[in-house]
Amino acid sequence: MSSDNRRSKPNAADRAASARLFAKWQAIPAAERPSQDRIAQYLGITQSAVSQYFHGKTRLNYRAVLGFAQILRCAPTDIRTDLPEMAALPGIPEGAVTYELLRDSGWPFKFGKPRFDRLSQDERQQIENVMVTLLKEFERRARLLKALKAASPSHQSARLPKKKAGKS
Repeated sequence: MSSDNRRSKPNAADRAASARLFAKWQAIPAAERPSQDRIAQYLGITQSAVSQYFHGKTRLNYRAVLGFAQILRCAPTDIRTDLPEMAALPGIPEGAVTYELLRDSGWPFKFGKPRFDRLSQDERQQIENVMVTLLKEFERRARLLKALKAASPSHQSARLPKKKAGKS
């Protein structure tokens, strides 16, 4: 097996990257630190796979580095710098891939973007269509609620008087 084979055993650089990854995770205050289960859900992998990445049992590939960097709010280069894919991304100057760039992509869902990206174009389009339909419905409900509140501004003050204690 070549050293580029993703099934090959982790080498010293892989183990060092895993140690940096684990240290980044541990540096987050416990109350704010995402659990391994939460990270797994976000990345679309198992908790066991997260643990294997943390402990250097599995090689950290480019996609994993980007996913971990996004959820741990750090630059991918804080985790690993030696992957060929990180040298030059189209339209992005070398070294410019940061957490801010990933965060600003606006991914608002509990499941990770890598999981979504594995879907076919048709499946992604179907999800987008459902989302557009749901957003339109939520916006319609918000407008209706706003109109109802505007039509009856005294709805908050129209309460029954409180009973006085001791009297029936």
